[in-house]
Amino acid sequence: MQGDRLKIKAEEMRKTAIETMGKTQKRKSAEGHFKAKKCRRSGSETLEFLKLKEEQDMDVQKQELDLRRQEQEEMVEAQNQQRDMFKQMIKQQQEQQKQRHDMQSLAMLQQRQQTTALMKIIETLVPK
Repeated sequence: MQGDRLKIKAEEMRKTAIETMGKTQKRKSAEGHFKAKKCRRSGSETLEFLKLKEEQDMDVQKQELDLRRQEQEEMVEAQNQQRDMFKQMIKQQQEQQKQRHDMQSLAMLQQRQQTTALMKIIETLVPK
């Protein structure tokens, strides 16, 4: 019995020694020792991969472009708001300046009226 086992084992060793590399890989992959060699892909699979890659690149570029456009729109909006605030500030300053001018004119008019009134009073009190 033990002799039969040794014979069988020796025969298996001889077979494995003379088998080709391809057969060895197939046998080992069937036994689960390692993965079988990957087969080469066809040209259409390569083209499909390249098309998919190009579509992904285009999507990324489109997203980047959209992001830049959005940032630019936000920047323009901020500039518009700043310009509007500046215009409003100038308008307020002009209104304040006009109010000061009007008040000065009113003060000068009141002063003239007071001076005229005083002159009339003095004329009536002082005989000629």
